[in-house]
Formats: sequence, C-alpha cells, structure tokens
Amino acid sequence: MNTTIMQIRVIGATGYTQAVLADTARRARLLLGDGHTYRTHTRPARRTGHVRAYLTITRKETIE
Repeated sequence: MNTTIMQIRVIGATGYTQAVLADTARRARLLLGDGHTYRTHTRPARRTGHVRAYLTITRKETIE
C-alpha cells in the first residue's frame, strides 16, 4: 500500500492554478526525489472559471 506523505490543494482561476501546481510538483520532485509518486487531479470549484487542483505525493511501494 502506498502511503500519502503530502497533499497540496490550490484553488483559483484555472490557468493560474494549473501553473502554480505544476511548478509546485516540479519543486517537490527536486526536494523529495524520485522515490515517490506525484499525482495531480483537478475538480471544479464553486466559482465559475475556478478549479480545485490537488498534488498528492506518496511513497513508492517497494517489493521485497
């Protein structure tokens, strides 16, 4: 089972939110390394033209 170590949520105008989340994912990968899985997903927000975007970082499962 993969363990979630961090989840980041960004809410805002679609283009800005996606740009911020992409940059955050890139920086997280530089800090935490490749031993993790980085997933993003987007959901509609209450406000028209806005989204809720999530970055979830989990430890990669190791098989012994």
